[in-house]
Amino acid sequence: MAALEIALLGAPTVTQSGKPVSINRNKSMALLAYLALADGPLRRDSLATLLWPDLDQAHARANLRRELAYLRDVLSEAWFTADRETLALEALAEVSVDVTAFRSHVAALQAMDWAEETTPGEQSILRMAEAIALYRGDFLDGFSLRDAPAFDDWQYYTGEELRRKLAWVLDLSLHVQRQAGNLATAQELALRRLAIDPLDEAIHAQLIDLYLSAGNRSAALRQYNRCVSMLERELGVPPSSVLLALGEAVHAVQDATPNLADSPAPQPLDRSQAEIRTILALSLSVLPDTGVTTRKRFDWTTRHVDTFFAACREHLSAAAAHVIYANAESLLAVFGIPASHEDDAERCVLSALNLRNAAEQYEFDVAIGVAAGQAYVRNGGDRNSPAETIMGPVLNLAADVQRAAGRNEVIADHAIFQLTWGVVDYSEAMHITLRGGPVEVHRAHRPRREGHKARGISGLRTQMVGRAHELAMLRGALEQALRGEGQAAFVVGDAGLGKSRLVAELLRSARANGTSGAQRAAHWLTGRCRESTEMIGFSLFAEVIRYYFGWEPGASERERLAALSAGLERLRQQGGLAESQAGEMAAVLGNLCDVRFGDVRDDLLRHADPAQVRYRSIVALTALILAVANEQPLVLVLEDLHWADPASLDLVRSLLAEARNAPLLLLCVYRPGQQYDCSQLPVLAARRLSGHVAEVEVRELSADQVRQLLEGLLRPHRLTFALFERIEDRAQGNPFFAEEIVRSLIDSGQIVRHGGVWSMASRLDDLAFGHAAVTPGIDALVLSRLDRLDPAQRSLLQTAAVLGTSFDLRVLAAMQETKDVDRAMNELEQRGFVLCEKQTPYAEYSFRHVLLHDAVYATLPAERCAGLHARAAQAIVGLLADEDESQDEQLARHYLQTDNHAEAVRWLMRSGAKARHSFLNDQACRYFELALERCELLDPGETATEWRDARADIWLQLGRTYFSNGEYPDAENAFRKARELGEGAGWTTGRLIDLTYWLGEALFWQGKLDAVEVE
Repeated sequence: MAALEIALLGAPTVTQSGKPVSINRNKSMALLAYLALADGPLRRDSLATLLWPDLDQAHARANLRRELAYLRDVLSEAWFTADRETLALEALAEVSVDVTAFRSHVAALQAMDWAEETTPGEQSILRMAEAIALYRGDFLDGFSLRDAPAFDDWQYYTGEELRRKLAWVLDLSLHVQRQAGNLATAQELALRRLAIDPLDEAIHAQLIDLYLSAGNRSAALRQYNRCVSMLERELGVPPSSVLLALGEAVHAVQDATPNLADSPAPQPLDRSQAEIRTILALSLSVLPDTGVTTRKRFDWTTRHVDTFFAACREHLSAAAAHVIYANAESLLAVFGIPASHEDDAERCVLSALNLRNAAEQYEFDVAIGVAAGQAYVRNGGDRNSPAETIMGPVLNLAADVQRAAGRNEVIADHAIFQLTWGVVDYSEAMHITLRGGPVEVHRAHRPRREGHKARGISGLRTQMVGRAHELAMLRGALEQALRGEGQAAFVVGDAGLGKSRLVAELLRSARANGTSGAQRAAHWLTGRCRESTEMIGFSLFAEVIRYYFGWEPGASERERLAALSAGLERLRQQGGLAESQAGEMAAVLGNLCDVRFGDVRDDLLRHADPAQVRYRSIVALTALILAVANEQPLVLVLEDLHWADPASLDLVRSLLAEARNAPLLLLCVYRPGQQYDCSQLPVLAARRLSGHVAEVEVRELSADQVRQLLEGLLRPHRLTFALFERIEDRAQGNPFFAEEIVRSLIDSGQIVRHGGVWSMASRLDDLAFGHAAVTPGIDALVLSRLDRLDPAQRSLLQTAAVLGTSFDLRVLAAMQETKDVDRAMNELEQRGFVLCEKQTPYAEYSFRHVLLHDAVYATLPAERCAGLHARAAQAIVGLLADEDESQDEQLARHYLQTDNHAEAVRWLMRSGAKARHSFLNDQACRYFELALERCELLDPGETATEWRDARADIWLQLGRTYFSNGEYPDAENAFRKARELGEGAGWTTGRLIDLTYWLGEALFWQGKLDAVEVE
């Protein structure tokens, strides 16, 4: 037995000479764990930065010394070896670490050739058992350091690595025990494997099969039911064909161990496991060289095409695309599955441009088309795996657009252009004729050197509205920074409220209205975080570096090297960079920008551990930015910090600590929310830059301000006040949403411009303000947020969308059949999806924005949507229908979305009668007309009389409503149809006399007195 045993699998424990040792300090335990798994001595600087990232080196190292002294006190000095710069556990000491032993067993097992060793030896089986026994729980279970994000990251990724290793060993051991016929042991292993991933359908299937092999039908049936229920509840998917086949086998056999407590059969499942999603499709075709012979073409293809398409696959995989197919001549890939990102469209077009450039290296000519649109996506069961079915016209559209492209051209459809015109240089719009008619497309040339978000409508600009106070605050911060007083400004607001527009207006006004030389000389650098790069270290500042040193997007390593070398030399000559800093800074920049200098600078970071590289990068980049600011007053704009990677945020914290005496304005732009790490930056800035911090909250515009925005956007116009009012109602103060609604009306041809003047092409009532207004821009914004929810939250939100923009929590809970709805709704409220409208006498919620609701609702395919509407109607009837008549309209709306035509007619009639009673005759007419349409869909069958009776009653109520509106000819027609159907249905004489009275009234008010006498 080792003298010191450190157990990190499960809750951390330490044993010395066979006796447990209590380590009561979290930082001491974290230090011991980190040292226990290190490959060798670690630098004190790295450890101090890891455990105390918010402190300077002096204070952090002092804390490190205190924790080391504590460990030496509770353990023994013999276990540690240390000098002034490094620290380690004594290599020759008797130290045992369970993680190290576990890894050793797994490595030995993985080194074996299991394809050949069909019957593993005793030693291998023993290793499997020891590895499984060592894993008594997840890595550092229950332990965390909330103030040390880098340590938390290390703990998380180490834990995930060990869980993957355990899963592999369990899978291997399960296979071995099953082959050996040890069914009981195999069942235990399968149960433990399920504990790692309860949603792994393959393991459920193995366990069911094991129970069947053992003759235990009861257990197999329970496991099958449990798996089916879990798949529906957690993922909203039906069982696979393999699992269904097992289910049939379970029901077909007799139980060798009868059990009267067999689980009941599962309730019928919603077999639709699909969604309607906006995706981006990329279609590439290699064009043949008509100048070569067939033999040469064959030789050329065999030498290069496989390599080229392998490179395409690698690039697209790195860009989070899913390749549907790739053969010797063409390729089709999609972005936006299995999860959407706000920058999917950017990555799609930039990938197309990169693939075009890559083809040049192989001397290929290619044609590429990209398009955006909705698709039916059927999930494969794992939210992190590619979808198993993708269907939709967008795939054909991308291929059609590609066929219209010339040699080495990238053509984008209008939707892609609208999403990316801020980051890509495009040609003017052109029209091509496809199977569905003319389509507007744009030729993509190259990435813009300094891109920006493609918000607003290309070609339409308006004055910024309603932000005078916020702009004045930023101008004040800028003026102080230009005087040499370092400033931090935080621009915070929800998506679409105009944060980036506000910053752009600050830049425009500073350049246009600045009078001092200092203002004119201010240098602006911008970095933007992207959702798809939030786990890539320093990704935000990689863009800042490119802008400062001035190379183009996609520049070669030689071009990047030349720009870096020239820029660093300039800084050194101007005194902004000390000679001692130059080598370290070059090493850091070379590492970030994938540049090799070909000298000793390439080796400076080679042997440093990751924490040390991170720390040295932060120090060097802080020095670089301060040097740039001292060379010329600097405004550093950091956009979308809510997507920032941890390393970039650490660098921002470092800049906040050093900015006070530099002519530097740190302009941080992000969304609100405690789930974002950047939300604590203002608190830190207030400590380090007291009196030099501006917090600017960007809020929704008022209705008048939205009107002003629309007037400026669509000038001159002949549009009505009512149209603007409808747009204001749906935009709810969000300028981006207002512009997207206008965009949808323009793109659909409902608002047109003739002679430079905007006007409506159709009546206001016919304008589409429903789900058609959910443009690709809004969809990208909403879907990327929706995809970050876990499956249960996502399903809950989609179910809520079926209930409407506002909903009763009791009904939602009844539809979900779960007790955790309250907690889940609180989480959705914290994440900005819903708002709690009231809590008494019962809880009522609403979607935070009507277009958020529409976008979530639009993800539901027809079959699943109809099923949820049916469940909603059943829940309302069961819970609320007896309270009052306020639910009539809701029930009519829900049944209209189902195939239950009889119930739809019933509730439409009740809603129409209520509306007419309230003198809402137009609304009543609409309800009765819908009831008539649904009644026509009923199959009379053997109930022809009842069917005629129902139709006659609808025509009668419709006629009375027309009569109340003064629409006497329509009323006459309705009464005549009602009489014809009533006579066929056997109406009593009294009912027919009453009907004739109403017909006579309609004739009288038309002046048809002769007809009255006839009737």
